[in-house]
Amino acid sequence: MGIKKKDLYFFIQKPRFAVVISILITIVGLLSLTTLQQEKYPNITPPQVLITASYPGASADVVESSVASLLESQINGVDKMLYMNSTSSDESYSLSIFFETGTDSDVNLMNTQTKLQQAQSLLPQEVVQQGITAQNQVSGIGAVIVNLESTDGSWSQLDLTNYADIYIKDAFKRIHDVGNVNIYGTDEYSMRIWLNPDKMANLKISPTEILNAVRLQNIQLSTGSLGERPNDTPQSLKLSLLTTGRLKTPEEFGDIIIRANSDGSLVRLKEVAKVELGSKTYTKIGLVDAKPGVLIQGVPTPTGNTVEIVKNINKEIKKISKTLPDTLKINTMMDNAIFIEESMKEVVFTIFLTSLIVILVIFIFLGDFMATLIPCVTIPVSLIGTFAILKMLNMTLNLL
Repeated sequence: MGIKKKDLYFFIQKPRFAVVISILITIVGLLSLTTLQQEKYPNITPPQVLITASYPGASADVVESSVASLLESQINGVDKMLYMNSTSSDESYSLSIFFETGTDSDVNLMNTQTKLQQAQSLLPQEVVQQGITAQNQVSGIGAVIVNLESTDGSWSQLDLTNYADIYIKDAFKRIHDVGNVNIYGTDEYSMRIWLNPDKMANLKISPTEILNAVRLQNIQLSTGSLGERPNDTPQSLKLSLLTTGRLKTPEEFGDIIIRANSDGSLVRLKEVAKVELGSKTYTKIGLVDAKPGVLIQGVPTPTGNTVEIVKNINKEIKKISKTLPDTLKINTMMDNAIFIEESMKEVVFTIFLTSLIVILVIFIFLGDFMATLIPCVTIPVSLIGTFAILKMLNMTLNLL
């Protein structure tokens, strides 16, 4: 049996059906276009999970032997893992875990956190107290980098970092599809205790003794209340008791009692150490144009739309700028959205130009306006329909 002629020319015989199909393809394609992720290049790198830990006072060798070896032995073999690499430095540790391409980043993070919970009981107590973080990591330099600077130089590097951490970092994190916000300046505020070895040796006081005293006397405790039942006499009023718990000032820390001697004298922390409010560490410094500055980097989630993220961050910057002190200013140092948008404009121009050339060539060969009208309609329909296919395949709009 041969193929009937009317089957070959179904869409010619049913023009209304062909128009409906074309309109449907166009609508679905345009809806897909509004939700497609825009990025510079396609993300072909394996999904990553970053684990960071801190071990105060430990050298790189100690961090490697007491933290790195334990974590890596426990996490090794997590589901869908390809490989991992780690960096051990003084007082800090980071581990990057790479998973199979195409796997769900949230599932990878959940599996990693499960393994991490099993390993925490084996780690030093100081590491557990500092906290171990696990988060999805996006390769690249992020969506945007802004700089917080002092216009008159009255703000120190530490003050700028502290302001950015309190007022800007959290605001950026609340933006949709922002996975992480990194601050590059100095470290956060911390109470620094500089021990005097000569005075400690004269009084026969060890660093461990000072550490234990600080821990025991810098703690918030529940002290109970007065008038709590049962009591000997009925009380019509119950009073909660409050005591000084967490210390706040260098003077309060300096009054910590290190030792009580048998003759009734006391050895306080200020007698064997210098106490001051300073940076947690002094291994980092941020300079922009040779001036103190703080770089704030917004990193998108693996599925985040870079262009939309930058737009939302710029809106947030305008809000924050209204509340900034007169001597502070936020400048945008790097904006990936500009490059993506300009590149997309070139892509759109190229599409229109090539479509025009194709239509012109068809018209020259056919020599009939009505015959040329058909490709004039089918070309944009096919191009717009491609966006739906890209969405179905979980692909992105990028230069390639």
